[in-house]
Amino acid sequence: MAITRPAISTLKSGDLDRSGIATLKAQIEALNGLSRSLLPNVRHRDET
Repeated sequence: MAITRPAISTLKSGDLDRSGIATLKAQIEALNGLSRSLLPNVRHRDET
């Protein structure tokens, strides 16, 4: 998953539009799924 420098600059400046927020959310969810599959024995934040 590649995140471009312009995307990082936009994120830092807070200038995300709806599609940018949706993209960021999808990337975070994908990373969460990846971490769960690679680290199945680690307790994740949303687990109690």
